[in-house]
Amino acid sequence: GEGGKQEARSKKQEEPRTPNPESRIPVFEPRELAPSAEPALSDRWLTFVNVVADKLAITNPGKKIYTLAYHQTFAPPLKTKPRPNVMIQVVNSRPEGVCFVHVVTTPDCPNNALFCRNFKGWSAITPAGMMAYQYMPHSTFCNMPLPTTHKFFADIRWLVQNNCVGYEGQSGYKTFGLFGITLYATAKAMWHPQT
Repeated sequence: GEGGKQEARSKKQEEPRTPNPESRIPVFEPRELAPSAEPALSDRWLTFVNVVADKLAITNPGKKIYTLAYHQTFAPPLKTKPRPNVMIQVVNSRPEGVCFVHVVTTPDCPNNALFCRNFKGWSAITPAGMMAYQYMPHSTFCNMPLPTTHKFFADIRWLVQNNCVGYEGQSGYKTFGLFGITLYATAKAMWHPQT
């Protein structure tokens, strides 16, 4: 019956994952994804990215790749540095690293302080260039208006002043009625970030 199917599914989920011996893709255990392990996981992830970047430097000299500083890799690594052809795109999606109300330079906003600290930390070790990815809106409230033109305008200005060479703001065509003015202001800010 249905109870037997659920029991079989839960037993299957409890089985440990075993990596394919032919695969070179690292397998991360759930305990390694704990927030306290973020910098160490950033080191491990960046080690993998650097291997790819080294191969790219041979097959496509002068080309760059980028990877995300996102969730468990949001914090800068402790030891590993990106290769000269690796760009880092910092994402403001961590629950404690994103604020949809205050501009990124608000001194008493702990969420923005964390984002700025991590962005500057990655920037200090990334010669290829930095990029930023901001949610606008976030999926937790994507059907509510977010008229925060001042926030994204100020955030882009700060990012440019801190060596950001690329910006991506997530949105969708179905939400233009709710976020259109913010998207318009963000596009203007990307063309003229200093004004």
